[in-house]
Amino acid sequence: MPKSIHDLVDLMQLEEVEPGLYRGANPRSGLQRVFGGQVLAQALMAAYRTVPEDRRVHSLHAYFLRPGQYDAPLVYSVTAERDGATFTTRSVVARQHGKQIFRLAASFKIPETGLEHQDSQPLGIPGPDECHKLDGGPETQRVFQRMGLPFLDVQQEWGVLDVRWVGEAAENAAHPSAQRFWYRTNGRIADVGLEPLVNQRLHDCTLAYLSDVSLLSTTLVTHGVSLGPGLMAVSLDHSMWFHRPFRVDDWMLFEQVSPSAAAAVGLALGRVFQDGELVSTQAQEGLIRRT
Repeated sequence: MPKSIHDLVDLMQLEEVEPGLYRGANPRSGLQRVFGGQVLAQALMAAYRTVPEDRRVHSLHAYFLRPGQYDAPLVYSVTAERDGATFTTRSVVARQHGKQIFRLAASFKIPETGLEHQDSQPLGIPGPDECHKLDGGPETQRVFQRMGLPFLDVQQEWGVLDVRWVGEAAENAAHPSAQRFWYRTNGRIADVGLEPLVNQRLHDCTLAYLSDVSLLSTTLVTHGVSLGPGLMAVSLDHSMWFHRPFRVDDWMLFEQVSPSAAAAVGLALGRVFQDGELVSTQAQEGLIRRT
């Protein structure tokens, strides 16, 4: 994963091979396979490269078909499914070694006014300055164990992120598998121009990247188990809805729950709040299998 804002922005700068065909950087990391959030973010950016500047993504749905490897770049082909007066639809296929590893469908629309309501941000949540920073210390190891994750080198894998653990918010009767984090990038992301919708694109893609960091681990929390030689977890599909503008370099509250795990498939749902507003909703299924 990127260690700095510069590395993160570079990850989103796709090379245009020809119209509708893009090549993404694939830097090696300590993970066994390419991070799914990287593929999701690059695929969304590839779609954005073919969309008029007056439109913003409002939803995406993706399937992870094969694990990505580090020995070759990722190639994204974009198909224009629809170009309407209000909506634009794109499909993206990511390939490596000539095989499909990922498919994305995304819908974009022009801004307009209409009815509005939202879920409220949970009350009583301590601010990020009051929460434990996951910076590699003993608290990080405890939280990672609780999430079912092996203890990673935080600076190596999450160096671009400032992540704060919101206490033991998960322990409640309604959702024993819930977890909450504050996220932001370590450093500001520079605007690329004067148009807010154009500047928003990098933030949308970065949120797609972040959405895959901890969401699936929610399915393990209630069981008190960890990934390792006896247990594997891989993402199967991923959906996101983008409700309101946001900046990933300002604090965002991630609230994540797992309403079900059955037949070796776990479901995780996430909500993202910024300044009290619901800015995104996310859903992910993953294969949770004992080996």
